Amino acid sequence: MFVTVVIKDTLIIKPERFKKDIVTAVEDEIHMKYSNKILPDVGLCVSIYDFISIGDPHIYPNQQGNYFVEASFRLIVFKPFVGEIITGRIMGSDPEQGLKVAIGFFNDIYIPPYLLAQPCKYDEETSQWQWIYEDNALPYAHPQEIRFRVNSLTFNTTIDSNPPHEEKAPMIITGRANEPGLGLTSWWTQSGDEEQ
Repeated sequence: MFVTVVIKDTLIIKPERFKKDIVTAVEDEIHMKYSNKILPDVGLCVSIYDFISIGDPHIYPNQQGNYFVEASFRLIVFKPFVGEIITGRIMGSDPEQGLKVAIGFFNDIYIPPYLLAQPCKYDEETSQWQWIYEDNALPYAHPQEIRFRVNSLTFNTTIDSNPPHEEKAPMIITGRANEPGLGLTSWWTQSGDEEQ
């Protein structure tokens, strides 16, 4: 779920940070530039892990007194792999899109209807998807805990010159809950709790 990636970047340090030592100034700039941002085809940057190298600062003319530092560093990145099983919480249901799921720090997770346990149906009265199991309707209720498998990871890197009303998230996880052991965790733990 979390990986480290090596980044090499030239960072701009503004004069107001000159009073800090170079490592702290560079670290602050990395946090501002990368933390909680999506890097296309890489993932969601969480934090800096460590430095590989920090070059000497350079000042160039006509740069408002800023200095430039070339640095190599490792970032901790959230990028689940396809097939990984994750536990999250159902944040909503939609008759066309299926379930919206969040895992606390990341909310762009969707489980489409065709990847829910089958047979399933959308109940208009409760606004919830339901798994029909042996004549019982088991609801995918909000905000229940759900276990799902990562089906795909999509990065949206194109900029639409005519943007739609709703912007696409820069990274979307599509999950599946149509295998034994997946779905609401309460479905699979109740029988085990009774045996203990």
